[in-house]
Amino acid sequence: MINLSKEQHNYLKSILDKNLELKSRILNVSALSKDSYQYDMDDDLEIDFYDFLQDKQVEIGFDKNYKPNEDWEKIQILIDEVYNQTN
Repeated sequence: MINLSKEQHNYLKSILDKNLELKSRILNVSALSKDSYQYDMDDDLEIDFYDFLQDKQVEIGFDKNYKPNEDWEKIQILIDEVYNQTN
C-alpha cells in the first residue's frame, strides 16, 4: 500500500497524462482516505510505477543547464515515498 497526499496525487495525475495505460492502472487501485490517497498496487504495478517515475525525472527534471528543477524535486519525493513504503 502506498500513501500519497492530495497534492502528490494531483501532480502524479498531471505527469501521467501521456501514459494512459499506466495512468489507468494506477488510478484504478487508488482510493481517497481522509487527507491522502492510498494505492493498493501489486508488485508488477509498483515496479512499473517506480520505473515510470525514474524515467519521467530524467525527461522533465532538469533545466537547460542540466540542473535539477522543481519537477525533479517533486518526482524525487514521489520516488522516495514509493521506495520507503514498499521496502
